Amino acid sequence: MAQEEKKSGIERAMLRLASFQYKHYKTVVIVSLLLTVFFAFGALTQLEFEGDINKEMPQDHPTFALNNKVNDKFPEDAILTVVTTNEGTGARDIVYDVRDPKVILSVVDLANQLEAESNVDSVVSVAPLFEEDIPQDLEGVKERLALVPSTEELFNDDYSITLVAAILGQKLLETDDIGQAMDMITTDIAAITKPAGVDYPITGTPPIIYVLVKIMAEDMVLTTTVAALLILVLLRVVLRSSKKAILVFIPLVFGILWTFGILAFVGIKISVASVCMGAIIVGLATEYGIFMVTNYFDARKQGKSAQESLNLAMGLIGTTTFSSALTTTAAFLALTISIIPMMQHLGETLALGIVCCWVNAVIINPCFILFQDRK
Repeated sequence: MAQEEKKSGIERAMLRLASFQYKHYKTVVIVSLLLTVFFAFGALTQLEFEGDINKEMPQDHPTFALNNKVNDKFPEDAILTVVTTNEGTGARDIVYDVRDPKVILSVVDLANQLEAESNVDSVVSVAPLFEEDIPQDLEGVKERLALVPSTEELFNDDYSITLVAAILGQKLLETDDIGQAMDMITTDIAAITKPAGVDYPITGTPPIIYVLVKIMAEDMVLTTTVAALLILVLLRVVLRSSKKAILVFIPLVFGILWTFGILAFVGIKISVASVCMGAIIVGLATEYGIFMVTNYFDARKQGKSAQESLNLAMGLIGTTTFSSALTTTAAFLALTISIIPMMQHLGETLALGIVCCWVNAVIINPCFILFQDRK
């Protein structure tokens, strides 16, 4: 009785949980598998990435508020085609000045192609100056451009670049919409006659966001996978048992999938700061599973029953890892008071990841251990 009174409330709760796990471990295993499939589906189909770093900055801060009021030369939703000379092609009759009549002709053709698109509101380029006719030589083009001094803003200093900006009729909110708009412009570029030595790359805020989101998604999958595989190999070496390594690895995989799935369902996007959170969580949360698995099997080696081993592991490891997870989660949640949304989202995702991994390591994984040990 005296020993029972000395136990903390957390330890008593863990022992009651151990009793439930021992009685219903098969049910818990089945439910956890279903939840993991559900969250994995959400992660694969609904997880979003925020490639616009400006949205991750404190919009109420005077500096950013002023920046938002400044009118740029082109709207942020403009997709720019950079018409640029490429001296390294080795082609004959190469063009070195984008004011060359052949380049101007291609710019006019491209502008007409873009203006014919239903989702393009307007096109900004030098094309309007040459709609009626195009001078036969470079000097004639220079004279025409000199009539409108503001056109100089569409060229760089050495006239190796000129811009064609497609102003879209609606704001591009989704990555897929940006991709479709870029495909449209790429098709229009392919349809025109291009002078030798001139390239037509696409840039602007939407394309940069599109590319950044793709890189972020690929990097998140890569870094999380590599971290998980490295940890699995190390677990096999350190624990000297494939069975124990897999049992430690299960809550990590489930925890990551649960984290990504919950983020997808609640609408928290992965940002540039939080894209590495998979690898971070895997590294931080591995110890929960290691302690649980090793303590359970150590007790089994000492001749204790499955239920006694589970009670010992849950009473000791469940309590200590709860304190560890709680303090780690609290530290990450402190990031949510930052004025920078990027840091807020990083704190939210890391805290959620730690909670999910702890739940899987301490509440779910003991049931997998029992399922394997009692089969």
